[in-house]
Amino acid sequence: MKYDSSIANGSGTTFLPNEADTVTLKTPISKQMAMSGVSLEFYYLNQSEDVTLGNMNLSTSLQTTALDTKVVYSGQQTGEQMTVKASSTKYANQADGVHVQTIVTLSNDGKEAAAIPSFFAAYQVGESGTALTATDNTARDTYLAPNETTDYYFNAVLPVGVDPNTAQLVLWQKTSDSSASSGGATSSAAANATSTSATAENSTSASTSMNTNANTSSSANTNTTVGQMPVAVFQLKGAVEAQNGFTTAVSYTIGSKLNLTNSAIVNKNVDVSLVELHAHENDDLGYKTAIAKYKFTNNGTSTIALPELQNELLDSSGNSYTGTRQSSVTTQLTPGSSYVVSYSYLLPNGKTDDDETFALNIFDDKSVSEGKVSAGTYQVSLQKDENSDTLDLYPFSLKVNSDSISWLYSSGSYSYQLNLDLDITHEDQVIIDSNFSKIEFDMVDSLGRIVGTQTSTLVGTGKLISGSQKIVVTGLKNEQVDSGVVVNMYEVIDTPNGTAKRLIKQFH
Repeated sequence: MKYDSSIANGSGTTFLPNEADTVTLKTPISKQMAMSGVSLEFYYLNQSEDVTLGNMNLSTSLQTTALDTKVVYSGQQTGEQMTVKASSTKYANQADGVHVQTIVTLSNDGKEAAAIPSFFAAYQVGESGTALTATDNTARDTYLAPNETTDYYFNAVLPVGVDPNTAQLVLWQKTSDSSASSGGATSSAAANATSTSATAENSTSASTSMNTNANTSSSANTNTTVGQMPVAVFQLKGAVEAQNGFTTAVSYTIGSKLNLTNSAIVNKNVDVSLVELHAHENDDLGYKTAIAKYKFTNNGTSTIALPELQNELLDSSGNSYTGTRQSSVTTQLTPGSSYVVSYSYLLPNGKTDDDETFALNIFDDKSVSEGKVSAGTYQVSLQKDENSDTLDLYPFSLKVNSDSISWLYSSGSYSYQLNLDLDITHEDQVIIDSNFSKIEFDMVDSLGRIVGTQTSTLVGTGKLISGSQKIVVTGLKNEQVDSGVVVNMYEVIDTPNGTAKRLIKQFH
C-alpha cells in the first residue's frame, strides 16, 4: 500500500554545502494502517517510470513518548542540543468535564543560546481521533541560554468520563516558510492526517492520527507561509488527580515575599508580599468581605508596569473566592519604589475558626487557552481585629488617645460631633496616592439606623492628621437624635464589584 506525501513545510529550502536543514512531509493515511513496517520512499518520475532513490525505515520514529521522558527536539538548528519532555499531567473531575493540565519543558542542553520555538498542543482521546487544541500564550524571551529551561502549560477540558491516562498530548510547532508565493491563498485540510517529521539527526519523532486542521496561510505582503510541524506525541499514562490547593499550600508569614514559580506572572525584578488580610461581617447582607493588601516593590533600574495579580482564596472544602482588584491603581512602578494594591473577596459568614483559614492561590489564566496556571499556593489566615486603641491600616498606624460624642442644636438643625485625638504614623514608606482606601464614619442610632455619614482620607486634601479631629454629621431631624448613638469607623475600598468595607473601630 502506498500513500502519497506532500511537503508541509520547507518547500523552498536551499541546502547549502556541508549544512543540514529540515523539510516536513505530510501523508494522509487510512485509520486501519498498521504503524509497523512503514518506510518512506524517495523517487522521481523518469518519463512514465518511477525511479526509486532510496527508502527510510520509519518504525523507530513512529513512537510515542512517556511522561517525564526527554526527546530530542527535531526542529532545532545544526549544533543545538534542545530536548522536550512532558514533565507532568494533572487532572480534576468536574461537572463540565475532566480539566487537565500538562507541563511541557523545553531544555537547552547545549553550550550556545538557542531560539525558542512557538509550541501549541492538542489532547487526543478515543479511537476516533478527537482532538482538543491547547495553546500557551506566555510571553517569553527570543532565545534560551545554555542549561536553561522554559515551561509550556497546556490546559483543556476533556469529555466527561474520559480517563486522562489513556489520552495523548500531541505537541506541534508553528513554522513559517519565507519562500512561499506572494499570491498564495489560505487552505485548510480537516481530515485525519498523519504528520511525520523525519530527520537524520532524530529518529524518535512521533507521528499521530488526529482530527485537526492543518492550516497553511500565506501573505501577499510578507511572502511567508505559516504552518505546523509535529514535535512529539506524549502518552499521558501516569497522570495524577490534582489535590485541593488547601492541602498543598505552603506555610506563609504575612509580610514576607511570595516566592512565585511562574515568571510570566510578575517581572523578575518585582517582589510581591501580602501585608494585610482582614474581614468584616455584613450581617444584613449575609456575607462578609475580606480585604487583602499586596505590596509590590521594584528592585530593578527601570520603570516596570504594575502587575495585575490574579488570585483567589480556597477554603478547606475546595471552594474558590476570586480576588477583585481596587478600581483605580497606578500603571507604572518606578525603580526603588513600593506600591500597595487592595483586593476584596466576598466570603460566606463563617461560624467556626476553621472558616478563618484559607489557601491563597496566585495564578495566571491569560497565558493559556483553557483554565489557569498556579504560580504558588500559600497558607493564610484572616487577621483578628483586636479591641485596641491602635488601629492598623497598612502602611499607617492610628492610635486613638481619646474620643467622645456630643450633639449640637443650631437654627433648628441638629448635628452629631465625634471628637478624636489621634496619633497617625506612616509605618512603611510605600507610595500612597488618591487611589488609597478611605475612612468612613457612620453614625448609627439605637435602632441600628444610619443617621449620617462622613468620609475622610489619610492622604491629600482634608486628610486625618495627628492631633484633635472633629467628625461632624449635620442636618439631623429631631426624632433622629437619641442617647444611644454609636459611630462605626470603616476602611473603605472601591472595587469593580462595589464598595468593600471593613469595620476597624466603634465609638460609643
